[in-house]
Amino acid sequence: MEATICDISAFDYWRIPPVVQILIAGEEDDTTLQKMSEDIDIATLRSGIIDQLPLCQTFFKKSPRTRSVSELTRTLAQVVPLLAANHEGPIDILLTKQSQRHSSIFLKPHLWQKQLPEGGIMSLFGDIGIASPAFTLLELAARANDIQTLMMASEICGSFAVYNPRSLIREALEKLLPTKQNPKRHIPIIGGWRPFVDSKGHLSSLWQRPPLVHPCDLAVLAERSESRRGAACLKLASELVKESAASPFEVQTALLLGLPRRCGGQGLDGFVCNKRIDLTHRATLLAEKRHCYCDLFWEEGLDLECQSTLVHQNAESYLEDSERALALESMGIKVLPITFDQISSRERFDAVSQLIAATLGLKLPKKTPRQQSQELELRRQVLIDWETVHLV
Repeated sequence: MEATICDISAFDYWRIPPVVQILIAGEEDDTTLQKMSEDIDIATLRSGIIDQLPLCQTFFKKSPRTRSVSELTRTLAQVVPLLAANHEGPIDILLTKQSQRHSSIFLKPHLWQKQLPEGGIMSLFGDIGIASPAFTLLELAARANDIQTLMMASEICGSFAVYNPRSLIREALEKLLPTKQNPKRHIPIIGGWRPFVDSKGHLSSLWQRPPLVHPCDLAVLAERSESRRGAACLKLASELVKESAASPFEVQTALLLGLPRRCGGQGLDGFVCNKRIDLTHRATLLAEKRHCYCDLFWEEGLDLECQSTLVHQNAESYLEDSERALALESMGIKVLPITFDQISSRERFDAVSQLIAATLGLKLPKKTPRQQSQELELRRQVLIDWETVHLV
């Protein structure tokens, strides 16, 4: 590859939904793009991206600082509009030789002089490559601590992405959302990516998608990179990460509850995220569905449901939640709801933790001063704006 995008820039790229990638860089004969062009002026959108998005302005606006640019910069210009959908710059570039290393308003170099991991670089466009999700995480882990690495791993191994579109991209996507006049309209689901839309019909920053990486892939990469900084963090993350978590809220709850007490957690591990439960005949009648998914599920028969205002905010969702809870209760599964306000308050979270422990037949001993200090530090790191989780 002539140029390889890596680090924060790569993490930002892996958050861009395929439908947005098609809107920005899809070929004219792409059937999905043609369908969307019935509601969106594609040419106006693309010219607006060039004119308005910060990364494009940096690359394409003529000034004394941009008259003479390197061949590498000219090569990357081909993918700048796409990267601009979720990155302001400079672009993080992977280099293999010290002599190549130089910074500019366009590029931020990252030196990697050892052999690149197998499958670590993927083709993006022409001679431009991009670090794979796992390799991206290894790079970031070199600067991050264990908890930060675990949080980033939870997203790439989870079934969600956080993507907050720039205003003109958001406006374009919302033109595809259903209305009273056109209820069948929708944002195309590509590669399993689908957006969450709030009760007012506005696009949120949460997208559902299949996991980008499995924990076993992270473990293999960590083992092959033992001499690299970040390998130990990555290996630990591969062991602790909860695969298939469906939102930042679920990850934050899982970390605060499940991590060992010596790390600041409550030590209430043993659960899995988004466990599929096949309903009995009676439960199917109660819920009018044959199966459901539990946010955090303990085999002892406990389902902890993360009650996000995004998903559980109207009468329809309330009734569905009630029917679902009754169906699970009929199968002997206790359903406990938890809100973000409850995990945000240390005192309320402690009360919830005691309730969960009692339901599991456990008793939480009082934490030592050191454990309490670790808990405060864990909460400081975990309860953040998730959009910034990779900015280490």
